[in-house]
Amino acid sequence: MKKLVLTFLLGTALSGCNALPSSGLWNSKGLLNSGKFNGIMTLNPESESAKNEDVVKATLVRITPKILHNMEAFARPMAAVKWPAQGGASNSVVNVNDVLQITIYESQTGGLFVPQEAGVRPGNYVTLPLQEIDRTGEVMVPYAGAVNVLGKSPSKISSEIAEQLSNRAIEPQVVVSVVERRGAEVSVLGDIRSPLSYSLLPEGNRIMDAIARAGGPIGPEYDSYVTLHRGQNEYRIRLADIVEAPSLNTYLRAKDTIYVSRQPETFQIFGAAGFSGVHEFEKTDITLAEALGRAQGLRDDLADPAEIYLFRHENLAYMKDIDGLDYTQYEAGDESTTTPIIFKINLREPSGYFMAQNFEVMDEDVIYVANSESVEFSKFLSFLTNFSGTKIISQNAAQQ
Repeated sequence: MKKLVLTFLLGTALSGCNALPSSGLWNSKGLLNSGKFNGIMTLNPESESAKNEDVVKATLVRITPKILHNMEAFARPMAAVKWPAQGGASNSVVNVNDVLQITIYESQTGGLFVPQEAGVRPGNYVTLPLQEIDRTGEVMVPYAGAVNVLGKSPSKISSEIAEQLSNRAIEPQVVVSVVERRGAEVSVLGDIRSPLSYSLLPEGNRIMDAIARAGGPIGPEYDSYVTLHRGQNEYRIRLADIVEAPSLNTYLRAKDTIYVSRQPETFQIFGAAGFSGVHEFEKTDITLAEALGRAQGLRDDLADPAEIYLFRHENLAYMKDIDGLDYTQYEAGDESTTTPIIFKINLREPSGYFMAQNFEVMDEDVIYVANSESVEFSKFLSFLTNFSGTKIISQNAAQQ
């Protein structure tokens, strides 16, 4: 009778094993560690007849020296970042609301602007009242009428006014200077120490010049993003990228707005890590080894060093540089097309640590450390103990 009861309890317990918490990551055919590497696989369908929209297809890639050798396949080259070309300074031209000073010279007295009796003056010239460029982009010059100056350099304006006066004045020469650059202002806002608006210099100002003039960002450069609003366009980039690549330190244009925001890059780690949760990079770049260290490493009593996974949505165009991956199930897309990808690394192999030191973690990556198989067996024994009220240990444990 006791044997029958024990058999019944054991059968019931075994049938309940499916309800035990699982340590692994499952696909439609079992744990990921039992699947094929470097191939397309289906993740978490509810059943064989699951609807297409309920199925997630991902690529499983084992991190190998060859993968690391071709890490440019996963890098985000700056060419793919939408950012205006550096160009040159464009502040030598005048804009609406700029204030101009116009001085007209004649070669001798008795001309259009310098009367005969003005010979005692120190020079044969006249300075017109200061003029602000109106919305039409014009200024008024006596005997020349309305002169369109918008978007022109002072030297260009000078020559045009002189040409229009040439038939009436005596060998006219014109000097135009910008007294106030009210129309060439830019604004620096956001998480900056001293938000401000100021006028650009004629020789040009770059983005880093403007940020420095505003006192610099409140946070470190690796946590700060720069958004440039120019007309109807918006550009966004990490401040650290501009620091590292001077070619991205583009010249500003009139009416540009720079918005600096602090947005720390993060990764998430779950499973048998020392400290699960969301972690900030706290630097410009971070490797998988550093990320695991930031999470206080792996738990000796739970983790399987051979089962470490990293999840991300990767750019499909970069993935195509990896040999051996099947992309026939993916539709062709542009450079912005992304797809789920899972990387796996085995730290039981000595080379795994070197590869982890060179594998770069990206913003919003998710790292999962799976439990070891012995932990699952311990769960099962604990389940039996709680179910039967009898302490149960394995033969191997007893021998130890």
